[in-house]
Amino acid sequence: QYADLNETTTISEVTVPKDTAHNITAFSLTNGETVSVEPATEEWDINLTGVFTYYGSQGPLVAGLTYSDYVVHNTLGGVGLYQVTIEGDVPTYANFTMADVDESALVYDDRTVVGSGWRDAFGGVINNDRYYVLKDADGNYYKLNFTAYTSTEGERGHFQFTYERL
Repeated sequence: QYADLNETTTISEVTVPKDTAHNITAFSLTNGETVSVEPATEEWDINLTGVFTYYGSQGPLVAGLTYSDYVVHNTLGGVGLYQVTIEGDVPTYANFTMADVDESALVYDDRTVVGSGWRDAFGGVINNDRYYVLKDADGNYYKLNFTAYTSTEGERGHFQFTYERL
């Protein structure tokens, strides 16, 4: 059920049907219909997106964060991913090969493994001490390294990355 904030008598009700071809079914309160917000489940591995996180009220302050450069992976589509942190004898992105893949480290139940941790939003820099390994639903492995998130004008949300199939 939904209505305009000041409405007390006219309330609309809708049942949003599950679309088995998609992870998420979205509904537009403006248009009163379902809308497409992501590709079909089997057609994507990572989503470079924006996100708003609401933390609740803290006294008179409503706390939350908005990111225009957030990354999720398609856990519901069978995509696994993990972060590699460069320390000790861990190979750099350039030197990482298929022989270095740790199958047990792949995460299939938390789509926010990359999230916002690949960059320092307040410092304006990429966290160069990490990169990611992705296994798609077809069993292909990739290494993924983020290189930038701002445009030449400094506007956030302009992802740049390199990847290579292992």
